[in-house]
Amino acid sequence: MYTNKQQADPHQMNNLYNSTEKILGVSMKKLEHRLDALTLVLKTCKAKTCQSPWEALHPDGKVKTLVDALDSKYDEFYNKQNRVKFN
Repeated sequence: MYTNKQQADPHQMNNLYNSTEKILGVSMKKLEHRLDALTLVLKTCKAKTCQSPWEALHPDGKVKTLVDALDSKYDEFYNKQNRVKFN
């Protein structure tokens, strides 16, 4: 909590990594798997892939946004994708 002399930083961010909160109606773990896959595509993308990164993951064109990718029918696919790691 903040004392009278302290005020909340209006730009402060909350770390949601271990949160039980749901974002876009899904768990952080499910969201994390989608964002990891997207990050790995964007890490080395070129040309069209940078503009439409979901097509690299879903060449059939059925996934165009993060919300599309959150559909539970893709859970198994994303659970098998590589994770982003930092050393």
